[in-house]
Amino acid sequence: MLADAPYETTEPVMHPLVGLVAGLAAGGAMLGTSALAHKLTPMALAFGLGDATRGLVAWLALAAFLGLMYGISQLQARPRDLIGVGIFYGIFLWIAPAVFGRLFFGQSTAMLRTFPWFVSCLAFGLTLGILAVLAERTRSTSTAVVARD
Repeated sequence: MLADAPYETTEPVMHPLVGLVAGLAAGGAMLGTSALAHKLTPMALAFGLGDATRGLVAWLALAAFLGLMYGISQLQARPRDLIGVGIFYGIFLWIAPAVFGRLFFGQSTAMLRTFPWFVSCLAFGLTLGILAVLAERTRSTSTAVVARD
């Protein structure tokens, strides 16, 4: 029951800056998974950019932003719930380009519909979820006094 939780349930699980760093780490995990699956295909192809460096910077900026959004929006919860929400973020990251692909990614949306890209997106979400669990375990607990009838 949430009333019996040993922490304030309206607090985010991560500080926004921790979420930003978690997003960068999850972006790195996604890049690594994608690079292995695509035999080191540059991520710039996914962004329609000709230069791999610009693609890497664009991806890391997007990953940091997504981690920041996760950090400020995810409230404290049980570890399995945090991992579940992280996986949902990964699935959303896989579905969003299919919906908005031509608008943001140009003509190079073929890679975004592949199974390796799906696995890379799951790696992103799973990394966020695991880092959220670690952030919650390192956080000090505050006890709330709740009057009971």
